Amino acid sequence: MRYSKITFVCPCYNHEKYVLFFLKSLIEQTENNWELIIIDDFSSDKSVELINSIQDKRITLLKNSFNMGINANVSRGISLAKTDIISFVASDDILLPNYVETVLDVFNNTDVDVCYSPLKHIDQNGNMIKSENSLPYSCTEFQILEGMFLQGNLLPSPGMAFKKSVFLPYLPLDISMLQYSDYQMHLYVLIFHKIKMLRNAIVLYRVTGNSTSSRSKAVILREKIETKKLMDTFVRLFSNNLELFYEVFGNNPVVVGNNVTTETINYWLGRIALSSSNKERQDWGLSIIMDFIAQEENLKLLHSLYNFSFKDYLKLSENVLSKSPLSDEEKKIKKYKSKLKRLQFTFFCFVIIFFILYFFYILNYA
Repeated sequence: MRYSKITFVCPCYNHEKYVLFFLKSLIEQTENNWELIIIDDFSSDKSVELINSIQDKRITLLKNSFNMGINANVSRGISLAKTDIISFVASDDILLPNYVETVLDVFNNTDVDVCYSPLKHIDQNGNMIKSENSLPYSCTEFQILEGMFLQGNLLPSPGMAFKKSVFLPYLPLDISMLQYSDYQMHLYVLIFHKIKMLRNAIVLYRVTGNSTSSRSKAVILREKIETKKLMDTFVRLFSNNLELFYEVFGNNPVVVGNNVTTETINYWLGRIALSSSNKERQDWGLSIIMDFIAQEENLKLLHSLYNFSFKDYLKLSENVLSKSPLSDEEKKIKKYKSKLKRLQFTFFCFVIIFFILYFFYILNYA
């Protein structure tokens, strides 16, 4: 089958500063056989007006009656696309002129289901930022999966192109996810489909204060909340699939030398997560082990296979909890105790000085 056309699915929310730059980059493609489904997510600025100012039959604008989030718009766009090849883009990014030509060439000449592009970063003014999003070229799909379990998202979603048939089974996407809206998709892709990672960037990714990748306090908090939901996806994918578990984690130091069984996969996922340098993953790992041994027969199974006892569980708990940051209440108590110690020391010094002075007074005037 030969692919000759691509559909871009593009959510847009309050991007009046950038959307025309994105549309211009699309119109200036060296291969013009494309269509765009751009979904405005109830913008409060002039995004819709600016999009409508571009008269091009290849552009379809859809407008939401209320804000629904990235994943709802992506799911809608993919469902409506009429072509076999689809690309996910954002309305504040810029495509290099050879994007369509390059992507169609990949799908026509290689046996792949999904194509990823490295990203070149630009700031809000379109200036190039030195940092560049590289891809894990030297890793297999299974090695990438292990890295995504232990570290974080290793694959970019801006500009990723895929066969529509690949994503339809996973729709609708989880609307509640924001920071990791694409993370879950990549997991399914890596396990069930063939991927291609381009060497040269064909997408300029804009980094602004409003980007989902910006490191604000709210973003960091959302990541912590979403991490548990994300990691639970691994449980759903790996439970009862011992072959896949060993493909991904067979060389992990935590696993090597241990006889992992289908019944104990969840326990070992927890143990591997404890080895992560990421605190949220460690906490998740402990909770998975906690849930596993909540059933007495599971604790007995661990003891018979690995000589694991409740005492060992307590040691794991202590190691994780000792690294936990203090809560606000604990910080207040710690601060109070510190002040109390200083007051006690000051009072002690005062008493010592008083008795010294009193002693000299007695010596001189007695």
